[in-house]
Order: sequence, then C-alpha cells, then structure tokens
Amino acid sequence: EALRVEIDAARRAKEQVTTSLEQVQLECEEVESARDRLLQQLEASTEQLQRVEVDVKRTRLDTETAEEEREHLLADLSKKRTEIDSLKLYRKEAVAQMEVLRQQVLATREETSSISAVLQSAFCSVATVHDALKSMDLQRSQLEALSQNSRAKLNSVLEEPAGSEE
Repeated sequence: EALRVEIDAARRAKEQVTTSLEQVQLECEEVESARDRLLQQLEASTEQLQRVEVDVKRTRLDTETAEEEREHLLADLSKKRTEIDSLKLYRKEAVAQMEVLRQQVLATREETSSISAVLQSAFCSVATVHDALKSMDLQRSQLEALSQNSRAKLNSVLEEPAGSEE
C-alpha cells in the first residue's frame, strides 16, 4: 500500500513536471515568436534608416547646389549693379530669383531638420528593439535552464521508484 501511494505520488509529480515542461516549452515558443517579430521590426527600421540616410545625402547635395547657385547669383548681382541704368529689369529678376533660392534654402534646412528628427527617432527605435532582443534572449536562456532542471527532476523522480522496487 505504501508503495502504491509512493507510485501515485511519483505519477502526480511526473504529471506536474510534464505540465510545467509543456508550459515552459510554450513560453519558449512565445519568446521565439516575439523575438522573430522584433527582428523583423529591426530589419524594417534598418531599411527605413537607410532610406532616410539616402534622403539626407540628397538633401545635403541639394543644399550645397542651392548655396552655390545663390553665391553665383550674388556675384552676378554685384557685377550688374555697376550697369544698373541699362540692366534694371535684369536686376529685378535676379532679386526675385535670389528670394526663390533663399526660400528653397530655408525649405531645405527645414526638411533637413525634419529628416534629422526622423533619423533620431529611428535610432531610438533600433536601440529599443535591440534592448528588447537582449531581454528576450535572456528570458529564453532562463526558460531553457528551467526546462533542463525540470527534465532532470522528472528523470530523478522516475528513477527513484524503480530503484525502490528492487
């Protein structure tokens, strides 16, 4: 009778360990799934960051080009002032063009600021995803260790009744 009680207790313990092991395995699968989703988000953020970097480079080139054009127009304007009597119409057009270019430079600067903000946000997102991945890897390692401990306990529980029967 004592042996039967001990066997029943061992079976219950085995069932509890099996249930715990199944729960740990489910949690590991959830962690892996969440890790995969975070990796996909990281890839998407990286791609977005690369696109933003390309846009920033284009904007910088556009800004440099606009600045060069502006400087050229200013030089032309300086020369044209000496011929102001015969070139008044051209001077008005140059001033108007200069204003357009100034507006373009201002707009380009604003766009550069916006892109910088997006880039900073993307860097923050990448850092957040990276931290989450580290945390999930740690949780996965802990769950695997727990799973191995549970298996070892189950094996030792299962081996004990067999030894006591002999």
